[in-house]
Amino acid sequence: MIKKSYFSKVVCCAAAMTLLSGSSITKYPAVAAEMNYRNAEIPPRMQPNTILYYINDNEYIIKQGGELVGNIYNENGLTLEEQAIVDARWSEVLAEYGDMDIIRIPNPAPTTDMVVYYDGDGFISNIVNPIVTYYTPLPRGTTKPNGIYTWGAHNNTLTITDNRIDGRGRITTFNDTIGENDNILVKGDVATKGEYDNPVYGQGIAVMIYDLNFGYQRTQQMWKRDNGSLPDAILDIWKDGVEYWGYTYSTSLSFDNGIYTYTR
Repeated sequence: MIKKSYFSKVVCCAAAMTLLSGSSITKYPAVAAEMNYRNAEIPPRMQPNTILYYINDNEYIIKQGGELVGNIYNENGLTLEEQAIVDARWSEVLAEYGDMDIIRIPNPAPTTDMVVYYDGDGFISNIVNPIVTYYTPLPRGTTKPNGIYTWGAHNNTLTITDNRIDGRGRITTFNDTIGENDNILVKGDVATKGEYDNPVYGQGIAVMIYDLNFGYQRTQQMWKRDNGSLPDAILDIWKDGVEYWGYTYSTSLSFDNGIYTYTR
């Protein structure tokens, strides 16, 4: 059994894949036997590994998986325990950076032919459309202006100051082969949310998650060598990197309450 602490809750979910704007998708035609669901916003959580296909701007078909079952989830798709962890982390961010502007990053509005993928814990892992580009990374070595940026069901936060980048929230894993510089990805590589924080290739990043061997949150030096959209995560760890904290990689491994920082 995995030991948990207030500062870190280990959860299982599928990797939030580091996909760029050129992603290809399958166009799903509507069929008479399928039920149409109406929702003007993308559901934040569904059953694990669900795939939604929007037939118009507010109706979708469930091509795989299904809706959440039970009444234990709030409007963010979180249980009371999960929401409490999110709220505690948010309070810490406000206590440290509360005088900064807060910018909420919404999910894109549904459009015809949009496909939404959910991971092994039921949270959004990717949003694609054959005619709309949802992800355009910043030039390398740049960030958005100073402020507190928040997004996703987990209210992930990216705080940008003149000399420090501070990401707090959900950390996912991925298993791509090639990174942003046509590099072969190796143990220790990570991907940032490139539309908001796209440090230079090879930037050293301090990553903190719960360590199974030591029983507490431990910081490990990693290197940014990829970027992605990360719709509900602050960072993506390339698969074998989780071994630094005593874990064995699987496509359904992620961590709540992770932290990453670097100075500039």
